[in-house]
Amino acid sequence: MVLPAWLDGHYLWDAVLADLHHRAGNAATAERHRDRALAAAPSTAVRQLLQRRLTATRK
Repeated sequence: MVLPAWLDGHYLWDAVLADLHHRAGNAATAERHRDRALAAAPSTAVRQLLQRRLTATRK
């Protein structure tokens, strides 16, 4: 799959990939995408929301 340039590296894309990889059982890849999403979040509030959501899916 070839991503559009505007989507590649976007924090929400990494958040989606983190969730999908987690659900598929790919913990290391999920963690990498989770870290990228959190690092690229545009604000503290968004970062905290992503952290809650992506952590909740790990349980």
